[in-house]
Amino acid sequence: MSKTEMTRRNFVAAGSAMALALAASTALAEQAPAPAEGEGAPAGGEGGGKGGPGAGGPGAGGPGPMGAPKDVPAAREAAAAEGRTFGYAGAGDWLGVPDDVEVAEEINDFDAVVIGGGHAGTQATLALAEAGAKVAMCEKSTYLMYIGEDAAAWNADFVKNAGFSEYNLGEVINEFTTRSGGRVSQEIVASYVNNSGECLDNMLACMKEAVEDSERHDLYNQLVSDLALTNNEYSSEGGAYAQDIDESFYTYDVTRNGKIIIQAMFDADKVKELTADIDWASLAVDPNCETTEEGYQAGYQALYDACASFYDNNNQCLDHTGYPKAPGTKTWATTIQMMGHFHGREGHGGVAASSILGNVQMACLAKAYTLGAQVFLGYKGYKVVQAEDGTVTGVIVYDADADRYVKFNCKAVVVATGGFGGNQAMMNDLIPDMANACVEGEQLTSMADRAGDGVKMAYWAGAHLETTPIPGMNMKGLSVPGKMNVLPQAVWVDENGKRFCNEFWPVAEQRGFQNIFQTRKTKFAICDDNFTEYRQYTLPQHAGFNATEENIQALRDSLDEAYAKFQGTWEEPEQQEQGPMGGPMTAAEFIADDTLEGLADQLGYEGAAKEAFLAQIEEYNQYCADGVDQQFGRDAQVLFPVKQAPFYAVKFEPQLGETMVTCGGILTDGEQNAIDKNYEPIPGLYVSGNDCGRRFGYEYFTPIPGCSLGFAITLGRECGKSVCKFLDAQA
Repeated sequence: MSKTEMTRRNFVAAGSAMALALAASTALAEQAPAPAEGEGAPAGGEGGGKGGPGAGGPGAGGPGPMGAPKDVPAAREAAAAEGRTFGYAGAGDWLGVPDDVEVAEEINDFDAVVIGGGHAGTQATLALAEAGAKVAMCEKSTYLMYIGEDAAAWNADFVKNAGFSEYNLGEVINEFTTRSGGRVSQEIVASYVNNSGECLDNMLACMKEAVEDSERHDLYNQLVSDLALTNNEYSSEGGAYAQDIDESFYTYDVTRNGKIIIQAMFDADKVKELTADIDWASLAVDPNCETTEEGYQAGYQALYDACASFYDNNNQCLDHTGYPKAPGTKTWATTIQMMGHFHGREGHGGVAASSILGNVQMACLAKAYTLGAQVFLGYKGYKVVQAEDGTVTGVIVYDADADRYVKFNCKAVVVATGGFGGNQAMMNDLIPDMANACVEGEQLTSMADRAGDGVKMAYWAGAHLETTPIPGMNMKGLSVPGKMNVLPQAVWVDENGKRFCNEFWPVAEQRGFQNIFQTRKTKFAICDDNFTEYRQYTLPQHAGFNATEENIQALRDSLDEAYAKFQGTWEEPEQQEQGPMGGPMTAAEFIADDTLEGLADQLGYEGAAKEAFLAQIEEYNQYCADGVDQQFGRDAQVLFPVKQAPFYAVKFEPQLGETMVTCGGILTDGEQNAIDKNYEPIPGLYVSGNDCGRRFGYEYFTPIPGCSLGFAITLGRECGKSVCKFLDAQA
């Protein structure tokens, strides 16, 4: 029967035949002898009989291809007996079982205890203290250290007073939902977006109080000395903690003395228009602005300031970029950069060289201290203590210095320990898509060495693990050429000379996905001599490029250097002074040639691969001429031909597996109250920061930079408020 002959009657008849076949197979299954105990289908297999040890463990099978409903309690017991995590594919050997330990001391002084002294934990502690609760914050390290400098906050007075628009927050929430494919908790996202402005303003108010009030100033300095990481290379010689705080630590300032700005990506043509009247000489230490640390920052920040008006009240994205103005691709100018001064120094441990965000957090902690909060360093969260009905009654922590266990009797516990990036077994089990995508020589790693203590504590207390795969931050997008230093304006080709994706796909974090499922052989970005013009078409988000005259000139210099090397006329200068990068891949190592044939030879293409490469560029150039990318749908505004000699290429060596941080772990409701296996809240148990699930979807998808810290900071504060409401209800 042909496809065209499949009429409705034939379809019904075929369906009847399939039903008869299913009935026959069921009858055969009922007549077949039952398998012996422990037998059945292979792991992950289908069919009747007792199910194999797939995800969730052995379950009672039954007749027919689908089997009978699983006996969930029995499966949970079987998983626990075998040391597995119920519902997950891995062995679960990361979980373990908390031992019964001898408690050396009981502390009864607190209503709530926060486990974890990072961004989320600090803000939760402050919120609890502000509400009058007795709160302790326990941090397993012997110091406090706050990573990063960018935090996104919508509709803060700080932002609006700088001249930026007030945004429609419903559109922002919808954008998060769209980018995640609907996988985020809209309640959690709304909690962040709707309260981020108030949180930022409160943080800067704490800093202002620490500057202007002498007693608070002294307390701040004492806390920095006692608690902060101040004895390493990051902070001892010119770092943020070494600076005495002043009004620049809470003031929007785009001069060379400023420390806080608002990030605004922009396009070069508009920059020239908006910055025509800026007196650059007055901002720079000397006229050589592009190579002077303070002078460059002054110009950089002045550009940001001038481009504030580039975003209109309808949240439209930039023109002149080919960036669609549609759900799933919208962005906003509201990332707060607490970058401090450059000081000509490298960063340390993931912290920008002079980020002042740690200073601001210490000012918040100083306020919490004045309200009675306490911090216990070297105290590692171990086990949540609960009554028979599951209600939290305390938490046991390990005091490493004294080698003893301490029990805090309290009504609520906040878990905010930063995820599980340092736990290889948890990474493999809870991020199975990427673990299984790794090739020989690759493995899952993280820049943040968090051990997953909080996730395990919450799970042991009955909390529901987030359904896998749990997202990582730029984990999939870090595959080249999808990493942050990509050149989306170029043409990307693989080792066979073929394009494999829309290079200018507008969501930066998604561009690297195609590489996950390809060989790890070298890939190439191809462009022509007009690339300095094409590079100005940028994206106002992650992987954006600041198309200043200095940065475009730096790009031109890189191209010219490559061409001079090709001609054999390049002479290495006696000393090269590293200028400002100003954006991803301003200075790339290009390969140049007068012809595409010659470029193909330099890239190692031979035979059929070389022919395919030349045919692909010719085909792509025709798409540019027609204004339609028939291959992958690249927007017509950013279809840049490869026709003007010399021609250039950049090599990329793909490697997967690294994530900045893990972005989930435990399911909660909108109040960040952990929920159990039946999705009911566990009284008194709260989870925030990177231990909290359903914030990003299946990868770190965000409409603007700074959402990792933005979520942690704001949701930490909102979590503290939620605990306060719980405590009030218990009173």
